[in-house]
Amino acid sequence: MDKHHQSSLERFFSLLPRQISGSISPEENVELGQILESYPDLRLQAELFAGMWEQEKKILPSIEVGEAYMRHLLKHRSEFLTEGALEMDNIVDEVGKNIRGQKKGFLRKSKYFINASLLIALIISSFLFFYNRKPLMPEKSQSISSVITKYGNKRKVSLPDGSHVWLNAGSRLDYNSNDFNKTLREVNLTGEAYFDIAHNPTKPFIVSSGNMRIKVLGTMFNVKAYPEEQHIETSLIKGSVEITIKDRPDDKYILRPNEKLVIANDGMTEMLNALHTAHKTPSARESADIVALKKVDYSSIEKLVLETAWVQNKLVFRSEKFSDLAKRMERWYDIKIRFRNSGKEELKFTGIFTTETIQQALKAMQVVHSFNYVMEDNIIFID
Repeated sequence: MDKHHQSSLERFFSLLPRQISGSISPEENVELGQILESYPDLRLQAELFAGMWEQEKKILPSIEVGEAYMRHLLKHRSEFLTEGALEMDNIVDEVGKNIRGQKKGFLRKSKYFINASLLIALIISSFLFFYNRKPLMPEKSQSISSVITKYGNKRKVSLPDGSHVWLNAGSRLDYNSNDFNKTLREVNLTGEAYFDIAHNPTKPFIVSSGNMRIKVLGTMFNVKAYPEEQHIETSLIKGSVEITIKDRPDDKYILRPNEKLVIANDGMTEMLNALHTAHKTPSARESADIVALKKVDYSSIEKLVLETAWVQNKLVFRSEKFSDLAKRMERWYDIKIRFRNSGKEELKFTGIFTTETIQQALKAMQVVHSFNYVMEDNIIFID
């Protein structure tokens, strides 16, 4: 672990308790946000800590219990910590000193509840022990690397094989760092990503996302597979890809540049199973609803491919229903949109947003169609 990474981890474990307890300063909150932006894998730990706080504060109500628990962990730390985790000893030691330093004063008030910040520090140090303890299962099962982007954020990722992946907002990329780039290169995607794959004919690159399994050797393509949306899309920009669909391994689709494959999200598999059970063959219309091969949307005016415009920080939409556009705007701006007038969901819009705020975007849309909106905290109500 390099010094900069270790320093960031130390600050993360120092600032997180203050944020959860509500005692963090605005400057420290900004610093914590910057650390999470640089190391997105820490977001999962932050969520776990917050959840652990909610649970542990119910069962560790007094300083005596907390003190005893910490003494036990400190006593047996060599049994819990792996060699790599010993780099975090200075953090654990500091937490232990803080708790021991508070012991005398709190023992005189044994019936008082433990201070929130102190207890969170206890929980975090406990998590460090158990999170880094020697695995009971083979090391291979503990080697999943994950990259997660929250709403309102995007991120570029460089994989060990030299491939590059751009993750759109609200997306997640997982791969086994032990197996990746040995016999093949395989990742799992939830959400949307643009791939620029390093060419290697001896080690195929596999993307599993929703109902699709995409096999490539070296190419550039976009995959859009948000669980809440009706369709999953693979858009090929360069090279070639081979796509198979879940429960239909014999059906293979080979895409050429500037083509995209659109399939139904989850309902597709259920529909096929129902037809098979009824001994029916899907009609042409039913098949079209399941799988559609189309051309990518290219705008000669803006000179860009609409499916990948988000990589250039452009939210592009063409004759798109407000209800569908709202889902994209939620991820783009990290807000929630709710329709109190269902008739407004069918309004269609065409345009491009780049640096506009959500308020500026909505005002521009009001020029095209008449609707009102009210913003309460992080929720926008459309009337």
